[in-house]
Amino acid sequence: MGEQCARTEPLQSAWLDGALDSQQRDVVARHLQDCGLCRRDLRRLQAVRSLLRSLPVRRPPKTALPRPAHLDPRVPPGTGGARLGEASALGWRRLTRRAVAGAAMVLGLLGAAAFALGGDPAVPRDRAGQLRTVRVPMEVYVADHLVRAVGGPLSTPMLLEARQ
Repeated sequence: MGEQCARTEPLQSAWLDGALDSQQRDVVARHLQDCGLCRRDLRRLQAVRSLLRSLPVRRPPKTALPRPAHLDPRVPPGTGGARLGEASALGWRRLTRRAVAGAAMVLGLLGAAAFALGGDPAVPRDRAGQLRTVRVPMEVYVADHLVRAVGGPLSTPMLLEARQ
């Protein structure tokens, strides 16, 4: 794509719609005479445009998009946008939503407090609640460290000396 193509390509849709001024229209027309790539792109754009125009126009059902309360003549003023029969139902829905949200918030806070006060369940404790500790012999610790860090064999002089 050349420099002239880059300048005229954004104008092609407006050229098809007849929305360009005379100077821009002449520039695009002259370029289209010389450039086969842009003529091909323009033909494709025309095909897409005609396909889109051939699609049937669909309108959503009136029940899908309710009218705003201030535009609906059937809504009495002062009901907050609800029809007379719907006012109490809307109040109950709001109350139910708020109650569910409040219950979820309370349960979340209780769960967070239980987690914070309960401690870490993975730490072993004895019956008195004291932390249990296990003493690991140094040679086992060193061997484990060598296997994990180096990945090498366990026949090091330090381990052989520690066993004796």
